[in-house]
Amino acid sequence: KAMELSLIVPGLEGRVPSELALLNELQDLRFGPSSLTGELPSELWSLSRLEVLVLESNQLTGTISNDLANLRELKRLEFATSDLSGTIPGSLGQLILLTKMHFKVL
Repeated sequence: KAMELSLIVPGLEGRVPSELALLNELQDLRFGPSSLTGELPSELWSLSRLEVLVLESNQLTGTISNDLANLRELKRLEFATSDLSGTIPGSLGQLILLTKMHFKVL
């Protein structure tokens, strides 16, 4: 069972696969810098054991879902230089274990 998935591969292209949700024991997920595009799949928010989510230097679009609150074990959240839009969801306040949060937009 996978506990950590780091894809730090410059030039990696495509969408974040919804099949990541099948890795239900995943605790650490990192993408970037790469050329990932599209919206974050809704299935991502079902990874209830996730403690670290880092998506940096991608061309991801859309918004951050209120379902972010499903990630109750999340301690670190980073979205840096992605093309995400909208507001930071209020459900972020429900993540009581969160100790590091980084949002960077150019």
